[in-house]
Amino acid sequence: MYKGIDVSEHQGIIDWTKVSNEIDFAILRAGYGRKHLDEQFKRNAAECERLGIPYGAYWFSYAFDTDLAFEEANCICTLLKEYNPTMPICFDYEYDSWDWAKKQSPDISYDDVIEITETFLSHVEGQGYYAMIYTNMDWLNRCFYRLTSRYDTWLAYWAGNDPGRKYGILQYSSTGKIPGISGAVDL
Repeated sequence: MYKGIDVSEHQGIIDWTKVSNEIDFAILRAGYGRKHLDEQFKRNAAECERLGIPYGAYWFSYAFDTDLAFEEANCICTLLKEYNPTMPICFDYEYDSWDWAKKQSPDISYDDVIEITETFLSHVEGQGYYAMIYTNMDWLNRCFYRLTSRYDTWLAYWAGNDPGRKYGILQYSSTGKIPGISGAVDL
């Protein structure tokens, strides 16, 4: 089993030299919504590359239609041209994404979320990256199960037992402790 972390600006300035002795890979938040870059992404990516830590990235989506999903995908792909990630590039759609979408487009459906997700992931794939869905069991059961035959899943599942679902990456904790990172980190 490989040990990885999920980090963003919420972890502040990370001492990647210390972290590199504790992990096998990292998934870095690149940004969210319309062109909002994560304040620590560039530093985190540069440090992973400097230390030879395999890493991927994710975009936290606020898309409520396929045009916005394409825009978000284009943002992450444009940003990644400066870097060399070797792990998946992920689409992160969660409860906050849904709540925002419902405020902007009250008639949005789970079918729409599937189209939004496919738009993002197919654009990422078209740029030569390995595309993956980040989700939890609730969203997997709501709609993302329909995409699991096409895309791998990074599954957030903290129950401690076997989730009973296929996944590529399992996020098993949101309260991990890693030397070089102040506070909790997703493992």
